[in-house]
Amino acid sequence: MDTGTIRQKFIDYFTAQSHLEQPSGPLVPQSDPTLLFTNAGMVPFKSCFQGLEEPRASMMVSSQRCMRAGGKHNDLTQVGYTARHHTFFEMLGNFSFGAYFKLEAIQHAWTFLTEVLELPADKLWITVFETDDESARIWHEHIGVALDRIIRCGAEDNFWSMGEVGPCGPCTEIFYDHGTEVAGGPPGSPDAEGDRFVEIWNLVFMQYNLQADGTRLDLPKPCVDTGMGLERIAAVMQGVHDNYDIDIFKGLIQSIHSALEVSEKLSDIGSRVIADHIRAMVFLIAEGVTPSHEGRGYVLRRIIRRAIRYAYQAGCRHTFLDQLVEPCLKLMQADVLYPEAWSNRMMIQEVLRLESQRFESTIHQGMFVLTTALAAVKDQVFPGDIAFQLHDTHGFPLDLTQDILLEHGVSVDVEEFDRCMAMQRERAQSAQRFKSVTLALQDIKETAFTGYESLVAQVSVLKLFKEGVAVKALMPREQGVVVLNQTPFYPEGGGQVGDQGHLSSDSGVFVVTDTQKQAGVILHFGYVESGRVEVSQTFDAVVDPDRWDAMANHTATHLLHAALRLHLGDQVVQKGSLVDADRLRFDFAYPKALTTEQCQMIEQQVNDWIAEDLVGTVETLSIEEAQAAGALALFNEKYSDKVRVVSYGTCSKELCGGTHLKSTAQVGVFLITQSVGIASGIRRIEAVTRTQAYQYANRMHALLDESSSILGVTQDEFIPKIKGLQSKCVMLEKTVDELKANLHAHQVTQWFGDAIVIKGVSIIVESIELDDVKLLRRLADEVKALSSHYIMVLMAPAQSRTSIVCAVSQSLHTVLTAKTLLAWITSEYSGSGGGRPDFAQGVIDSFSKEMCSSIQHWIEFKLKSLDEQHAKH
Repeated sequence: MDTGTIRQKFIDYFTAQSHLEQPSGPLVPQSDPTLLFTNAGMVPFKSCFQGLEEPRASMMVSSQRCMRAGGKHNDLTQVGYTARHHTFFEMLGNFSFGAYFKLEAIQHAWTFLTEVLELPADKLWITVFETDDESARIWHEHIGVALDRIIRCGAEDNFWSMGEVGPCGPCTEIFYDHGTEVAGGPPGSPDAEGDRFVEIWNLVFMQYNLQADGTRLDLPKPCVDTGMGLERIAAVMQGVHDNYDIDIFKGLIQSIHSALEVSEKLSDIGSRVIADHIRAMVFLIAEGVTPSHEGRGYVLRRIIRRAIRYAYQAGCRHTFLDQLVEPCLKLMQADVLYPEAWSNRMMIQEVLRLESQRFESTIHQGMFVLTTALAAVKDQVFPGDIAFQLHDTHGFPLDLTQDILLEHGVSVDVEEFDRCMAMQRERAQSAQRFKSVTLALQDIKETAFTGYESLVAQVSVLKLFKEGVAVKALMPREQGVVVLNQTPFYPEGGGQVGDQGHLSSDSGVFVVTDTQKQAGVILHFGYVESGRVEVSQTFDAVVDPDRWDAMANHTATHLLHAALRLHLGDQVVQKGSLVDADRLRFDFAYPKALTTEQCQMIEQQVNDWIAEDLVGTVETLSIEEAQAAGALALFNEKYSDKVRVVSYGTCSKELCGGTHLKSTAQVGVFLITQSVGIASGIRRIEAVTRTQAYQYANRMHALLDESSSILGVTQDEFIPKIKGLQSKCVMLEKTVDELKANLHAHQVTQWFGDAIVIKGVSIIVESIELDDVKLLRRLADEVKALSSHYIMVLMAPAQSRTSIVCAVSQSLHTVLTAKTLLAWITSEYSGSGGGRPDFAQGVIDSFSKEMCSSIQHWIEFKLKSLDEQHAKH
C-alpha cells in the first residue's frame, strides 16, 4: 500500500467517525514563539488544549507536516545513521476535546490498524503508563490483547506534559513486531533499542492540569491527542523495517542518483541524508524561510550544507538540489495536497541554487583546512578553535564538522569551540532563543472589535494586568495591560501595526501605546497618564487619527500585491508585510531583482486604480467560498471557518482582517521609495501614500534642485552632466593606475635581486603598500614575465584586511600550485580566496612582518620534496 493511500485511508476512517478534517498547518508555528518549528501533530491545537481557544469541532483528524531540527527537538545529526530518524515527517493524528476518552481512542486505533489496514493482531504490542490501570484493563478486557503483550513503563516513556505547567497525562503506545529476523527486544527490555519492535502510534490522554508546585488536578474535560508517523506505518505496510525503503524515499533516492551523475560513489548514508533533507528544504522555503545566520534560516542553511557535503564527498562538483525540487513535490502529491508549495517550485529552485553556489565556493577550501587539521589530531579530539574557524570563515556549521569527523572516530573540543563563539558574539548563532509571556485569559471571551465602523467607542474594563499578573487597579504612571468588553483599537495582525490612542474617563486616562491579540482577546498595552484605572470602570476609547494613514497604506498594499501579480505573474507570493501610518513594506517571492521599468510600471498601475475610485466591499464567507471566489490567502496564515474578504473592483480580492478605506481614491497617491532583495528569492518593496507621498516627492525635488544648482545645470541637464563626470573619473583612475604602476615597476627588478634562489627557483615573498588589488595582480604579472621558475607571494596590508596574490610557475606544479599555497596561507592566517594552479588571490584578516618569513620557510620546506623526487628518479 503506497504512502498516499495510507494517508487518505486514515483521514477517511476518522471523518466517517464524525471527525472534522483539519488541513496541515505550517511548519512555522503561528502565534507560538516558544517553538522553532511545528514538531508534532498537536501543535496547531495547542491553544485549544490549553483552554485559550475553542476548537472548530470536538473531534478532529489531520495529517500534519512536522520538523525536528534545531531547538529542543533536534534529530538532524541522527538522520542517515538510523532507520527512522527524519528532519521532516508527516504525523497522522486524531484528537478529542472532551468528546471521548480512553476507551473510544483505543478502540479507534485498534480498528484502524487491524480492520482498515488489516495488520495481524498478534504483531501488535502495547505499552501503558505504570499506574494507568484503566488503559491496561481496556486493552486486555475490551480489545483482547494478551497480558504478556501489555508492558508497563515509567514516566520517561509513557507520560506526556505540555510544559512545566498545564495539560498532561499518561499515554499508551502501539508497537509493531517485525519478526525474529530483525534484531531487538520488546519495549522495556534490555534490547529495546533494536529495530524489531517499532512504535507506530502514541495515544496521549490529557486528564490532568500540572500545577507549579508539581501537583496534578483533574481537567474538567479530558482530551485525547494521538500521533502516528506516516513514514513508520508506511514501512510496516510495505513490508520493510527501514523508513528509507518506502516508496517516497525510494523515488527520491533514484532522483538523487540521476541528478548527481556520480551515484556509484554516493554512500548509503549520503543517499538517506539528501533524501530526508530535500523534503525539509522544499517545504521550509515554500513557507518563506530562507537561508540565514540565525533562527529558522540557520537551521535551513545547516540542512542544505549537510546535504551538499555528502554529494561533494561523492565527487559531485555542480549544483544539484534545485533539480530535486519537482521530483520531491510530485512524490509528496504537492499539486493536490500542498498547492502553495507546488506553485512556488521555481522560487524554491532559485533559493536552493543560490545557496548551493554560495557554499560550493567555500567547501573545497574548508575541506582542505579540515583534512589538514585532522591529520595532526591527537587523542581523537579535533581542536575547537579550528572547528570555529571552519564555522566562521568557511561556513561549516559545527554539526557538519562533527558529522565528517564521526566517520573518522574523532570528536570536537566543543568547550573550546564555545569559548571562541563567545568571543565573537556578532557571528552567526546556531540557534535562536524564543520566549513569550502568556496572560491568564481562560475566563474571558473573544473581544468584540468595533473599529471597522468607528475610531471611538464606550467601553468597560474586564481585566487588568501588571507585569503579567492580574490586578484590580492600575495607579498613576504604572504600566499594564487592559482588557475591554469591546474596542475600536485594531490589534497587530496581517502586517498592520497595533493601534495607539487613549482611554479616558473622569477617574483617569490610560494611554494605549500598542494593541495585540492573544487567543481572540484584544490586549491594550500602555500606562496610566493620570488618575487610576479599575476593573469594571467605563471609559471612552479613542484611536489616534493616524489610523487613517495606516488604513490608506493597507489598502495600497492590496493594490500593490495585485499589480505585482498582474505584471510579474502568479509566482509572486506574499511573504510578509508591514503597514503603519508612515509607510508600507511588502515582501514577496520573486527570483530576480525588479528593473526600474518594472517598478515604474507597477507604481503606475496602482495609481491608475487609485484614480478609478474603486469602491471597497467587505464580505464574510466560509473559507471554501472565499477560495472559490478567487480570494488570495496567505500560505502560513491560520484562518477560522468564517473569513473576511476585502475587494476593490475586480483588481483585488484578499482574505484580510485589517482596516481599509471605503474607496481607492482615498489613498491619494502611491510612490515606491525602495525595491531591494532581502534574501535568496525574496524581494521587498517600500512605498508611501497620501501626505507622506507628497512629502517624499517634495524632498526628492528639493534634492534634485540643490544637486543641479551645485553642478550649475538645469534639472533636465543633471543626468547627462553626472554621466559625463563619471566618464572623466574613469579616465582619471586609469591615468592614476598607470602612474602607480610606473612608480612601483622598479621594485620588481629589486625583488628579483633580493630573491632567495633554491635549485634555480626564485622565491619572492613581499609586502607592498597598495590600495588597488588590480595593481597588485599587474605587478605579479611583471614578475612572471621575468622568470620561468618562480614562487611568488605579494601582500598589500590595509586597515581591515590584507589582499594577497600567489603565483607559481608551471614547472613546479607537481610540487606546489598557487591555489594550494594560498589555501595554506588563508588557513594559517584566517582568510579566504581561490584561483588556478598558476595564479590565486584572496584576503587574510591580519598582517605582520613575521608572516613573510614564515611563508618563505614553508615554501622552502615544500621545495625540499622536489629534491627528494629528483633523488628517487
